[in-house]
Amino acid sequence: MPIIVAILSASKDSILFIENPEAHLHPKGQAKLAELISLAAEAGVQIVLETHSDHIINGILVQIKRKESENIGISKDHVSMYHFTRNNEKHTSVATSITIEDGGRIIYAPNGFFDQFTIDRKYLMGF
Repeated sequence: MPIIVAILSASKDSILFIENPEAHLHPKGQAKLAELISLAAEAGVQIVLETHSDHIINGILVQIKRKESENIGISKDHVSMYHFTRNNEKHTSVATSITIEDGGRIIYAPNGFFDQFTIDRKYLMGF
């Protein structure tokens, strides 16, 4: 609820920092929250979002595709996405920019970027 209130009360050009919006939400709720976040961002609210949820990421990608096909959602030009890893030798974080293609597709995702479903599926299917 606090995230929804913060988004709905934010004015254009304000900045919101949201950490783990997926907490305690069913996947469909996460997708709907991603829709709200996308609409607010498209309306001019700058949102910095930290998530571990593929449902949030996919929800935003769906909104990018919806913007292209239905003119409702968020333009891919208004979304920046990064994957952070740790450099153990230098004890630093490394940010890798994720390129979002037309249709909300991510073609060259870095290793470790929301790939656990694929890893598990391959194991379960025996390859």
